[in-house]
Amino acid sequence: MSQAATPTLRSLAATVTSAIDVIYAELASTGTPEPSLSAEGPSRAPNGSQALSKARYDLLTAIQQLQVLAFWPHGAVQHQTFFGLLDCVTIGWLVEFNVCDAVPLDGTTTFADVAAKCDLDLDQLTSVLRYAMTCFWFSEPEPEMICHSALSALMLKDPQTRSRVKYVTSINIQAFGRLWEATRKQQGLRRQGKDSRAGPTCFNLAFDTDKHVMEWATKDHDNASTFSDTMAELQLAPPHSAQHIVNGFEWASLGEGHVVDVGGLDGSVCVAIARAVPGLRFTVQDQPHAVAEGKIRLPSDLSHRITFQAHNFFDENPVDGPDVFFMRIILHDWPEHKAIQILRALIPRMIPNKTRLVVADMVHPDVDDKYGKLPHLPQRLTRSTDVTMALLMNAKERTRSQWEALFHAADPSLSVVDIKRPEGSAMSLIEVVKVEYVAVILDVSAV
Repeated sequence: MSQAATPTLRSLAATVTSAIDVIYAELASTGTPEPSLSAEGPSRAPNGSQALSKARYDLLTAIQQLQVLAFWPHGAVQHQTFFGLLDCVTIGWLVEFNVCDAVPLDGTTTFADVAAKCDLDLDQLTSVLRYAMTCFWFSEPEPEMICHSALSALMLKDPQTRSRVKYVTSINIQAFGRLWEATRKQQGLRRQGKDSRAGPTCFNLAFDTDKHVMEWATKDHDNASTFSDTMAELQLAPPHSAQHIVNGFEWASLGEGHVVDVGGLDGSVCVAIARAVPGLRFTVQDQPHAVAEGKIRLPSDLSHRITFQAHNFFDENPVDGPDVFFMRIILHDWPEHKAIQILRALIPRMIPNKTRLVVADMVHPDVDDKYGKLPHLPQRLTRSTDVTMALLMNAKERTRSQWEALFHAADPSLSVVDIKRPEGSAMSLIEVVKVEYVAVILDVSAV
């Protein structure tokens, strides 16, 4: 980084002030309450204007840079390597042992009462709670008395967020602990001239299974429910909002067409599209547990337009010739040969030059940056998921050229028509068609 481009404490402070001014103006104009550490405060950022989203991104990016500068490099490295892991483990421990449930939402209780309700050692609980308070989880208004903060209260107010926390802290932490071992096994395969991605992932080693994490997570009932809630919660985060999918494709151009959501979990994305575009019909396909959950959650007024179907997306799709096959964050979960298998299960059912495949997934900028560099926070998100996909699943996020290569490997007739990333979205919408090639036979005898 050149000296001119290096941020300073003063320049970052100015960015923070400017961003906060934009945020307060937006909140005031919409009558939206400002964020608070109090348990009574709002839980989620509002889905406001593009100016609000940019201001929040600018603010959060500047805060991250300010923290590094305020620590100086030596302190920043210590902070990243010690506190980040301890924060995650502490939060996971609180959720695993139901500590949040033992504290009333609208009052206080004693440390001793929480320890008794959760069957925990009082000294250990006290140590963990007081560290958690430095992360703004819980508060101690009086000595040895505890009440909720905004973050800890969220575990009671939002079951889906709680499921996501449990999934990340119980599965990812155990898996990442075997990263060194998995990497060494993959090094051994490469030295033997073999494909290193055929080796076990750190997830496989941690849970003593040869199954893909998605297959494993959906087999056991408790894991399946946690996984389904985790994916549903992810859609509520502004960068993953279903509204980006609603706005990012011309759904209304399909008229009264048919959309098949492959791997659509509980159908929440289809519900969002259906609300915005009357007339469209939807089939949501997923594993039986997700289908059952979707039927329960489906609003009654949309039951005539959205149906559910149990289906394994590795098998040939049972729906013939819909207007759109839609897949949201599916292909990035699987290594190349498995992603190709998923695509080939759709191709026989695609009507050439009619059926469109719309893939909502992350698209990394190519090296030449031709399609635009992502802002810091969306890029941090995509890079973090890229690493997670590689470590847990031997999979990856893809650049535009890698997506095009994947579709071509599945079938040369698949052609990328367009790639759009809605403003504020972590995902892009990739539109693909199956091109029909017409053979032309020349009668050379007439020449």
